[in-house]
Amino acid sequence: MVDPIVERIEREADVAGLFDALTTRIPGSDLRSLLLAVVRRRVAELAPSDVLRRYVGDPLCRPADLAPGRLDELERTAYSLLPSDFESLELSPVCPLGTSSVLGTLSQDRILTTIGGSEVVSDPTNVLALECAVRRRRDRNSPVHLAAAHRALRTTPTAPPLVPHFRLFALCSAGRAGGEDALLADHRAFFERLIATAAGLTADVDEAPRKQGYYSGATFALAAGGRELVEGGFVDWTQRLLADRKERLLISGLGLDALAHVAER
Repeated sequence: MVDPIVERIEREADVAGLFDALTTRIPGSDLRSLLLAVVRRRVAELAPSDVLRRYVGDPLCRPADLAPGRLDELERTAYSLLPSDFESLELSPVCPLGTSSVLGTLSQDRILTTIGGSEVVSDPTNVLALECAVRRRRDRNSPVHLAAAHRALRTTPTAPPLVPHFRLFALCSAGRAGGEDALLADHRAFFERLIATAAGLTADVDEAPRKQGYYSGATFALAAGGRELVEGGFVDWTQRLLADRKERLLISGLGLDALAHVAER
């Protein structure tokens, strides 16, 4: 079924079949060239005042309300507490088109998509899962433990003082079936230590099943200072990426912006 908005655009532009041409009849490389030409034409018509107006009015472009030094401090604390078997990565700002919707079932409407066949990272655990799959494809005998701090962006509408981008500290562990309890204990213990060290608070643990259409196994969440700060659980992403039902992947993440607000109370 064609989206009513698409039907209206085709009707008002008097270009029947425009959507079908763009989605199925034009090769991907030609579509990128076409869209780049469109953007170049539109940008050529912009004045500096237009850019400033967009900067002021678009929440996606606005700075966060937290001092970067405070977030950097929390990030350093997290890395200092990271278990020695975890490798930290500095992720690219973008990832392959479909990373969040194909793996994590997040609607593509909530993702900032680029013309070049990529998307802005909306959840670093999706990207860490891809890297885990690359490494597990080379060696199924060695578990993979990765961590990353990354400022994610989602186009979901937010109300001030929240902004659509936020810094996450994410963990991702990949291995074979049989070690699930140990992985869960390690992830949970790390975030409990981080919350205690950064905010001086004892986290409340919630092990009730969460987002059953998203997770495929045990889950957990941690809250402190009246806010949920951590969520994690097993997903089937490496099973699907590697076509191997014995693969296991545990993801978890903490919102550093939220932790900063809790720690400052």
